[in-house]
Amino acid sequence: MIENYFPTSFYIEKNLLDDVYCASLISKCEQIKKEQPSQKTGWRCPTYSSSCNLLQIPAFHPLLNEMHKHVNLFAEQLGSKYDYKELDAWFNVYGKGDYQEFHYHIERRLSAVYCLQTPEEMPALTFRNPLEPEMLPLKNLERHNESIGFKLPQNTLIIFRSYVEHMVEELKTEGQRITFAVNY
Repeated sequence: MIENYFPTSFYIEKNLLDDVYCASLISKCEQIKKEQPSQKTGWRCPTYSSSCNLLQIPAFHPLLNEMHKHVNLFAEQLGSKYDYKELDAWFNVYGKGDYQEFHYHIERRLSAVYCLQTPEEMPALTFRNPLEPEMLPLKNLERHNESIGFKLPQNTLIIFRSYVEHMVEELKTEGQRITFAVNY
């Protein structure tokens, strides 16, 4: 008999927002990208990251409120009754050749990524098993869960524990991918 005790949970919600609001978010992100430089420093990846505080911009409040609701539903399903609040929020814009290397969010409990826009051939948001490389894997396994990738369609939210290392694969096609990241 096999019993699993230390799984890593992910919460996924599709069709989070209506199309009209999504279109307005895309326009707002494009406007901010034109007006403000990227906050990316110390990263190898060329992806644009917003430098403004999204928590203070009213146009983003409906999205942030919806994310807040789902983060707390996820936390409740994990057994936490705490009301998690947004600590920081930004958006990323990926063009052809852009990616995000592996990282995690220190001093945070939960993280959420909302995929607003992505080309049809979308890059995966990939997570590393938090037990690797601390444990040597069993040999000759047909299935080894070193990492898992999620190809998030547009208008999809994923929530996870902030300590789980994650990255975004390179965008190999033309088009634009816009994601929002929020830490709690």
